Amino acid sequence: MNASRLLTLLTVLATLAFAAGCSSAPKKSGGAPATGPSPVSAAYPACSSDANCSSHGQVCANGTCAQCRDQSQCGAMGACGHCENGGCVKTPDCCEKDADCSAGGRCRGGKCH
Repeated sequence: MNASRLLTLLTVLATLAFAAGCSSAPKKSGGAPATGPSPVSAAYPACSSDANCSSHGQVCANGTCAQCRDQSQCGAMGACGHCENGGCVKTPDCCEKDADCSAGGRCRGGKCH
């Protein structure tokens, strides 16, 4: 399973788990909804800012919470990570050392050979 599909699956599962644990807003006496800070948006993964996604360790990208919006969120993957469809993935054939290459390949100039 590629990283993008895994991210989508995890997002769907997190959304379902969040929705299952949610209850209606607290009520004041008289049946009106309580005032004050609103709970975490039940609309996750929809967002309008990074603040809507921060509790999930994500950023807001084109109105949806995602692992990344640009290269800067993929730094933990090193030079070979890049942001693709909202998820950090390894650039094919990219390497930083020989051990990053499969089948005994060699890392030369950031590419497996």
